Amino acid sequence: MRCVIGVDSGGSKCEVAVARDDGEVLGWGRQDPPAAGPLQGVSVAGNGRTEAAISRAVQSAMAGVQCDEVHVAGPLARNFDAVFSRHCRARLVLHHAVSEHEAALRLAGERFGVVALAGTGAFVFGSTRDGRTLILDGCGPLLGDRGSGFQIGLHALRAAARATWHPRHGTSLTRVLELFHAHGPGDPHNPAAYMAKEYDRSEIARLATTVNEAADSGDRVAKSILCRAAGELAASAYDVADRLGMRSDEYPLVGTGGVISHSRIFWDHFCRMVRRFAPKWRLLRSDMPPVLGHVLAAAQRLPEIDQEAFRARLLESAGARIPKAKGGST
Repeated sequence: MRCVIGVDSGGSKCEVAVARDDGEVLGWGRQDPPAAGPLQGVSVAGNGRTEAAISRAVQSAMAGVQCDEVHVAGPLARNFDAVFSRHCRARLVLHHAVSEHEAALRLAGERFGVVALAGTGAFVFGSTRDGRTLILDGCGPLLGDRGSGFQIGLHALRAAARATWHPRHGTSLTRVLELFHAHGPGDPHNPAAYMAKEYDRSEIARLATTVNEAADSGDRVAKSILCRAAGELAASAYDVADRLGMRSDEYPLVGTGGVISHSRIFWDHFCRMVRRFAPKWRLLRSDMPPVLGHVLAAAQRLPEIDQEAFRARLLESAGARIPKAKGGST
């Protein structure tokens, strides 16, 4: 049996989906950051890209699946040889390098357009009908990642740290200061000891969930943090669109990443900002997990597959095995 495997390894988590070459989903696995210790499995590239995280997700997805030939697609291939030698006994394993923006476009059923990703990190990618491309940001938490979960988490920590300075700074986000206690006892309003330690950027990026919950509950500071981040991502989209001459044309913009998938406030504000400079764009946010885009991209490398039939069966069968995101088309 021949299988197609997608690996979506990011800053905070790793997801793996396995499908038969007719599109039937056979397995799915997800590895989130370990709760036992925030520094376990730390990687410069992100917690979801460690060999340990990929290995556990692959092991879960491949449980009970037997394949003779495997085609693997993911953004990083350097970990795959060791991982698949442990969890896959196929006679042939072929790796296909697939970027996050290609996977996002494939999942949306598009060939050209703009991809805006806001997860642990952030970037915007543009592709025109005449073959020109441009990607901006993805520079990491110090130089860029504008509009990312890390940026949101960092601004939440800053807001919480000054919440008691004056009533005008009041916010329910003070609970994010509990993060400092994970690294040892101390005064939560004197976080210098925490900032001197080594940590993974996903640890701060995960605070975006708390910010979103607070914003949904009416916290004005939390809402302003989300809107500021959405504006930063929209500014990157403007730069891509303007440099590629895409602003006045009809193109799809595909939003992806955990922040976009889970925050209505972020997505709505981002869409409002984008429509100001690109009113003809179609703004799309899929409720299907991004890992399926990697599966579709891998299938595209196999020309003998009926791509339309594969896609239809993949998306249909995924509903029974893989949890959906909270998004939807806009």
